[in-house]
Amino acid sequence: MWVEQLAELTLTEGMSVYILYRVESADVIRRFAAEVAPAVREIVTAERARA
Repeated sequence: MWVEQLAELTLTEGMSVYILYRVESADVIRRFAAEVAPAVREIVTAERARA
């Protein structure tokens, strides 16, 4: 869910920085860094290459 939403914001609005606010645990930050951010980067890179 986060991946698709953030990729869409990046592609349509040009956003490039995302701030995690009021995060419940360090595990959420680690997951974001390890899984979400790379997946968003991959989608954005592929979409931009296609354009």
